[in-house]
Amino acid sequence: TTGIRLFPNPVQDIFQIDLSEFNGSLEQVELIGLNGQVTARPNRNVLAGTRVTLDLSAYAEGAYMLRMITDKGVRNERIVIAR
Repeated sequence: TTGIRLFPNPVQDIFQIDLSEFNGSLEQVELIGLNGQVTARPNRNVLAGTRVTLDLSAYAEGAYMLRMITDKGVRNERIVIAR
């Protein structure tokens, strides 16, 4: 899953997943709270293209796990929402 860039981190409202250098397809994205519950799962048409934009303005401040499932494997990244 190399070639996927995530920014900004920490994030205030809008989070970007840049796939321009990724040679594969992003199948699913999940935002997981510290309690292990999936709090967001954008629908598949949001995942098309070379940049995915996630509006996290409705989510509480804190740490989350961003799970990206691709045709190359699974990548988990810790992100922080801070305002």
